[in-house]
Amino acid sequence: MQHTFIKLPEIWRRTGLGKSTIYKYISEGKFPKQIKTGSRASAFIESEVDAWINQREVTPNSWTTNYWGFFMSKYSRELKIIIAKRCLAGNTSDKLSAEYSISSRQIRYWAQVVAIHGDNAFLPTSHSLCTVTKLQALKLMWTHDWSLTHTSAVLNLTTPGTLSVWLDKYNETGIKGLESPQRGRPPMKSRPKTPPKSGDEMTVEELKEELAYLQAENAVLKKLAELEQKKRPRAKKKR
Repeated sequence: MQHTFIKLPEIWRRTGLGKSTIYKYISEGKFPKQIKTGSRASAFIESEVDAWINQREVTPNSWTTNYWGFFMSKYSRELKIIIAKRCLAGNTSDKLSAEYSISSRQIRYWAQVVAIHGDNAFLPTSHSLCTVTKLQALKLMWTHDWSLTHTSAVLNLTTPGTLSVWLDKYNETGIKGLESPQRGRPPMKSRPKTPPKSGDEMTVEELKEELAYLQAENAVLKKLAELEQKKRPRAKKKR
C-alpha cells in the first residue's frame, strides 16, 4: 500500500499548532511516527496525521480553564461563528487560517455548520448520550449517503472527529463498540452503589467527556426529530 507523505510545514498549517507544540508531541511519543524518506528530511504518513487531528479534536488538549474553574473549548462558540461567517462571506480558509492560527480544514468545517444552522450553530446540549443515539447518527449518514463531514455538520457537532470515532468503533466491534465506557473504577461488590458524581466532583477528563457526549446527543436527537416532522406531511398526502 502506497502512502502519501507530508512534512512539518504542512502539519503546522493543518493543525494551527506552533512548532514547539508539535515538537513536544513528537518528543513525548504522542504524534504519528516520523518516516525517513531517503536523504530528505523526515516526513509523516498523511492518513496517520489526519487521524491524529480528528482524535485531537474529539479529546483534545485544546481545553482551557477559565477564571471560575469551568472547562471550555479552546475556541469559543462566538469565535467559531465569526470566523465561519467570514469564510462564507468570501474570505478563503487559508487566509483565515493564517490570521487566526487555526487549521483551514477546521475553519471550512465550521463554515459548513454555520451555513446549515446559522446562529444556532454549536449550541450546548442538555441530554445524555446513549448507544442508540450514536447508532442513529451513523444510520443517518448511511441512509442519505452523506460524507462523514457533512453528516457531522448536519448534526451540529463540534467536530467530525466525534462521528469518526463512533464509526471506527462500530466497524471494529459492532454496536457494542458504541457503548459508553464506564467512568472511574467499578465499585467493589461488597460496597453499596455510589450515587452519580455532581459536576464539581468530576475530574477534568470526566467533565470533557461528559460535555462531548451531551453535545453530540442533543444534535442527533434534534436532527432525527426534524426528519420525522418532514416525513409526516408526506405520509398524509399519500393517503
